[in-house]
Amino acid sequence: MSNSKAGYISSVAMLSSLAAVMTLLKLEVPYPLIPYLKFDFAEIPSAIALLMYDLKTSSLVALVHLLILMIRGEFVPLGPLMKFAAVISTLLGFHPSLIGRKNVNLRRVIFGMMTAIVARCIIMTLANYLVLTLLMPDLIKATSSLLRRVVDMRGLDDLAYILIFTGLYNAMHVIMTIGLAFIIFKHVKNLIPSLH
Repeated sequence: MSNSKAGYISSVAMLSSLAAVMTLLKLEVPYPLIPYLKFDFAEIPSAIALLMYDLKTSSLVALVHLLILMIRGEFVPLGPLMKFAAVISTLLGFHPSLIGRKNVNLRRVIFGMMTAIVARCIIMTLANYLVLTLLMPDLIKATSSLLRRVVDMRGLDDLAYILIFTGLYNAMHVIMTIGLAFIIFKHVKNLIPSLH
């Protein structure tokens, strides 16, 4: 096996393991406006894999994250599948900014962040709409009443209210995930010869 292939396999294994450990340690911060949503640091290894390699590699890391969530996550299988949809939509949205790259710079990352926000917010708004209306309609009133204690926007129905603040959460999650992944990538890329 060539050194570059061995390095690739060990990088993928390390990033997948990191996602698994972060999941098991529950490295997450609750979103105060909607408590069942959490900023999950285990998404970061998938974004690092995209910056280091490609969409296929980052999707593989996201798949390992999904499998761990299916074993140890909450609200199985719906919770893990929603998380996987969020991660994949972020990666798909961010990926076009990296096509044809010679180097990953801040300008590309900011552009990629914007397209990732759009992709994730569209996909996850649709997914949340379907889950809330078809599978968990009782959650709509309870979540809306929690939200209205903090910010009351009159004139919006309960579902629209939840979807707006869930969209805000998803946009913030993209910024956190890609921002931290880029900072880590910039520090480790000099240690991995195959990335030059």
